[in-house]
Amino acid sequence: MDGSLQSTYKQTFEVEHGYDESLLCISLVPLHLKNEESNEVLWKNPKPSSSRLCRPIKLLWKKETIDTIKEQEKIIREQISNEFVSNNVIIKYNLQMTMVDGKVCNALCDTSSLQCFICHSKISEMNDIKKMKEKCEVENAFRFGLSPLYCRVILMECILHIVYRINIKKLKVSSKSGDKDEMEEQKKKIQKDYRERTGLLKSFGS
Repeated sequence: MDGSLQSTYKQTFEVEHGYDESLLCISLVPLHLKNEESNEVLWKNPKPSSSRLCRPIKLLWKKETIDTIKEQEKIIREQISNEFVSNNVIIKYNLQMTMVDGKVCNALCDTSSLQCFICHSKISEMNDIKKMKEKCEVENAFRFGLSPLYCRVILMECILHIVYRINIKKLKVSSKSGDKDEMEEQKKKIQKDYRERTGLLKSFGS
């Protein structure tokens, strides 16, 4: 489940309250089809990460709000619980929301973007591992798994922010102590080296 914002086109909608500036797409990626009695795998997805095997199941002209996310998640959960019966063949579904971004996780776990949706800890509390473990809501949040959505971009961003601060060894920087100037100097050096090696004009973490 993911939303996008776009330019409004010069064309009116025939339906009331229609607009095309926001689009919400809900998709699924089938992994395998298995015979429950014989345990035989009838079909297996050869490339789960390929966009060719990602199947959109719903497109909505709606903004990706907390209420919309919760409403659509409830509808999908109800659809998953229903069995499909045809010609004495029963098809059961086992679908998991493991390809959602942080915004969806925060909406469904009632947390903000400044908190971990699993343990609800803030950035200032993340050094206390014992406290974080005590706050973990396993049944509620671990069902999202480790989402691969934007995983490479987020990991690259994390590595860059660590490298920017590798000399000062501090998360928070200030102009008074001179840490900010040192970090900015290191940041420009890393970005320059990155552009020279990759040939990309726009660097990450800026």
